[in-house]
Amino acid sequence: MAAMTFGQWVKEQRLAKGWGPTQCARRAGWNHHGQWVRIESDAPMRKDGTHAQPRRESCEKIALGLGLPAAEVLRRAGYSAGESGVSYFQEDDQTMSQPSNASLVKENRPSMADAVEQMLDEIATLRAEINRDQHDTEMSRERTLAKLAKIGAS
Repeated sequence: MAAMTFGQWVKEQRLAKGWGPTQCARRAGWNHHGQWVRIESDAPMRKDGTHAQPRRESCEKIALGLGLPAAEVLRRAGYSAGESGVSYFQEDDQTMSQPSNASLVKENRPSMADAVEQMLDEIATLRAEINRDQHDTEMSRERTLAKLAKIGAS
C-alpha cells in the first residue's frame, strides 16, 4: 500500500469529523473553500511530479480548521519537530520576559512565489465572491420583476 499523502491525510481527518471543506476552511480563517480543496488534492505538483510541501502558515490554519494540534499537522506535512519557523535572538543575557531587554524576533518570510500564490488565491476568492454577489443580485432582480408583472396582471 502506498504511503498516504498530506492531502489525503487532511481529507481523512475532515471526513472522520463529518465536516465539509467549506466548514473547515471557515474554521481555518479562509473565506473560500478553494484553498482547502487544493490542500486535499495535494496541489500544486512540482515539475518532477512530487507534491510540494504546504507552507507552515497553511499548516497552522489547517490545524485550526480540523481542531488538531498544530505540531501534529506540521509533522504530517513534513516539518521536523525542532523547526519552529521563528527564531528568537537576544543581545544580552536577560530573560525574554523582562521588558527592558533588547530582543529581536525574526520570522521566516515567505518566498516571492509564496506571496504571489497567496495573492492569486485571494484574487480567486474575491472573484468567486463577486460572482456569487452578481448571481444573488440577478436572482433578486428577477424575483422583483416577476412580482411586478404579477401585480400588473391583476
